[in-house]
Amino acid sequence: MDWSAGTVRLLTEPVAWPEADRPRRAGVSSFGISGTNAHTIIEQAPEAEQPAGVAEERPWTAPVVPWVLSGRSEQAVRAQAARLAAFLDGEPGASAADLGLSLATTRAAFEHRAVVLGTDYDALRAGVSTRAHDGALMISGVVTEGRTGWMFTGQGSQRIGMGRELYGAYPAFAEALDEVCEHLQAALDGATEFPVPVREVLFAAAGSAEAELLDHTGYAQTALFAVQVALVELLRSWGTAPDVVLGHSVGEFVAAYTAGVFGVADAARLVAGRARLMQALPSNAGGSGSDSADGGGGRRAGGAMAAIEGSEDEVAEILTGLGAHIAIAAVNGPRSVVVSGDEVAVERAMATAREQDRRASRLRVSHAFHSPLMEPMLAEFAEIAASITYRQPNLPALSTVTGGLVGEEDWATPDYWVRQVRRPVRFHDAIENATRTQGVTRLLEVGPDPVLTTLAQSALDVAAVSALREGCDEAVTVLTAVAELFVRGVEVDWGAYFAGAGGRRVDLPTYAFQRQRFWLPDLAVSRRDAPGTADGGEAAFWDLVERGDADALAGRLGVGPAAPLDAVLPMLSDWRKRQREQSELAGRQYRITWKPVPRRATARLSGTWLVAVPSETGAAYDDVVQALRASGAEVIVVPVADADTRESLATRFRAEDAEPTGVVSLLTSTVTTLLLVQALADSGTGARVWCVTRSAVSLGSGERLANPEGAQLWGLGRTVALEQPDRWGGLIDLPDDADERSLARLAPVLAATDGEDQVAVRPSGVFGARLVRDTAASDDTDSWWPRGTVLVTGGTGALGGHVARWLASSGAERLLLVSRRGAEAPGADELRCELADLGAEVAFAACDVGDRAAVREVLDAIPEEAPLTGVVHTAGVLDDGPATELTPDGLPASSRRRRTPPAICTS
Repeated sequence: MDWSAGTVRLLTEPVAWPEADRPRRAGVSSFGISGTNAHTIIEQAPEAEQPAGVAEERPWTAPVVPWVLSGRSEQAVRAQAARLAAFLDGEPGASAADLGLSLATTRAAFEHRAVVLGTDYDALRAGVSTRAHDGALMISGVVTEGRTGWMFTGQGSQRIGMGRELYGAYPAFAEALDEVCEHLQAALDGATEFPVPVREVLFAAAGSAEAELLDHTGYAQTALFAVQVALVELLRSWGTAPDVVLGHSVGEFVAAYTAGVFGVADAARLVAGRARLMQALPSNAGGSGSDSADGGGGRRAGGAMAAIEGSEDEVAEILTGLGAHIAIAAVNGPRSVVVSGDEVAVERAMATAREQDRRASRLRVSHAFHSPLMEPMLAEFAEIAASITYRQPNLPALSTVTGGLVGEEDWATPDYWVRQVRRPVRFHDAIENATRTQGVTRLLEVGPDPVLTTLAQSALDVAAVSALREGCDEAVTVLTAVAELFVRGVEVDWGAYFAGAGGRRVDLPTYAFQRQRFWLPDLAVSRRDAPGTADGGEAAFWDLVERGDADALAGRLGVGPAAPLDAVLPMLSDWRKRQREQSELAGRQYRITWKPVPRRATARLSGTWLVAVPSETGAAYDDVVQALRASGAEVIVVPVADADTRESLATRFRAEDAEPTGVVSLLTSTVTTLLLVQALADSGTGARVWCVTRSAVSLGSGERLANPEGAQLWGLGRTVALEQPDRWGGLIDLPDDADERSLARLAPVLAATDGEDQVAVRPSGVFGARLVRDTAASDDTDSWWPRGTVLVTGGTGALGGHVARWLASSGAERLLLVSRRGAEAPGADELRCELADLGAEVAFAACDVGDRAAVREVLDAIPEEAPLTGVVHTAGVLDDGPATELTPDGLPASSRRRRTPPAICTS
């Protein structure tokens, strides 16, 4: 390029770019060494216009300020925090709201996220600094797949003052609460049971007469409805919304309102009518009106409710014969059921439950909700329900009447809401369907306290948070819940949160890119024999020499401190040779480690699954069978006895009508497991076999094995996997006392198609086996040097002889070689001479190491002057062959089922 022909010149220093009457434009060209070229023209962005209506927002001060960070990786988020912390140290003069607005609206939201919450600038600055240096942050997480469900709390969670702090902190909440309270008051106007407006009761002083009214059914239901609707509108104002909704009892009305089934006026009229009619029924004076929470109390005049431990079928059996005035009111969990009805019948049900060693507790209630005692109000409530305008829900919803997905004839019909008063609340079915069929992995409880959150977390593997919590700052709690969902992938309009708060956009540090070099590194070749160079082992040795530490040097060489130089020199040569060998082998060593493997909690099984169980203890495996059935599989249990043969099992598999989708083996014997695999191949079944063990592998040094013999099954499984990859599914290890959460993870592992065939399921998650380099450095000071007598079982065999030669060459003083024939074994004399030439005394013993008494005699004969210092077990039975041809007798003795396993006893 002829630079002198025009006005273009290379810049060697910063030059001011003058303003013009048009946007600035710059051309950039990049020429890559590999031939990749990139050319672009960048134009100056237009001046940002203030959105219409922003200046008209009701001014307010954010009670809690969120600072949002995100990155492509956890390291990037950490670096972002470090950059922001350094930026704040420069005292830019921006307010907490300015920084919060700028972080929220001028930065992209990547999958790794963190949110620092604080009430003032200093708290936020300290939070960012902590995140940058220590990794501690109030809220952080990674975006996950799945949908978000909102669940609405039922009666019993109400508390005095709920929503009071939100009312004073967030205008959107206050406006929504005022509106719904006006509609409720209009519907309740003239009702003698409601002498005080709902909002006055809701925000009454603790201990006042008005506050006591909140425990009455009428006020409890209407106040809960008002607070939950206001929470919905507050969350919507921040740009967040649910994918799925469900509600417990009166909370289901708020769920339907959220899904657009009816407007706030109609919803308030329907809830007010329900509350008024229930309040008019005979009641228990002083009751709290709880239809979803546990409590206690004495005799009541208007019916009673009780929580009983057990499944729905078990509790229904208890109610048999107690009359028509008692019924199941709620199924809150797999073993959490509430009964409701006539007080005498409820007390009899509790007594029967306690006789069966079940927990039973009386609930502190004013009415027997969801029971036959509600029937007197149904006709009048049906008239109110018929006057409401309904629409079909605009998002998926779960019915707590049916437990399934809401259909066209459910929420949008008056009859549904009448039945909802009387029918039991099937919360457990609804929440299970939400997670398993609707893909919900995140749950938000919209209510005054985490009641449903606790139930969901105890039964399901989901992330569940509550919008409010008693005793906690409401503004902080609700924003914490939103942040918890945001870091897991929920969409939040943080800019809308700051609307009207007076924040302004300020310049922020640029993104902390995590740069990675992709060019080939420079190859530095070093010669081991180059002058002045030494590996780590040699450097350590010469360090000892230079320090003159004779004792340490002798210990490293493996000789006594008083050894003469002619004894030390050969040791120096051997030591240097070992160091070189270890250096060469260091990069060739591998070990097994366990890494987390993500699994979708919503994955389900389909088709028919055969489950092989030991016939004598089949009932012990019911938990696995039930877990597979709960995940959608049709399970056929196949008992396998010790007397079964390959042929008998193959005949049984051929007799099955359906072709199985998969086979799960819960067998604990290597023999029966081998026969199972062979029989499935013989029967022509194409399904893959999964072997499930319990506490047979350890994920780390801190995990103790309950069934180490199960490692034999893992050895067999790896053999089958190599020989029959098209027939083998994999190995799964469960905890010995697997809980429901661990069992629920079994189906996603079986349903996965990513090739993970060595998996360990633990309460903390699912882990897959990985082969990694073992870079741990060896240390001669920790090495074992043979002294005294070393016993070798199978000592006259090929493997035992090889070990004996190594021991002798390593300095073993006396070798005791044990085998069935002892000194009479072929080649024993030649081996004795060879070992003697290496400097070892040799003794033979004829003994079956499976005979405990015989082993004891051998050990007792060891001389005191050469005590036993080590045992090397090389005895074994070898019968090579593929798994398809192997017979039970051909399995190594160590893997056979024996009443008395081989044992080595030492004094």
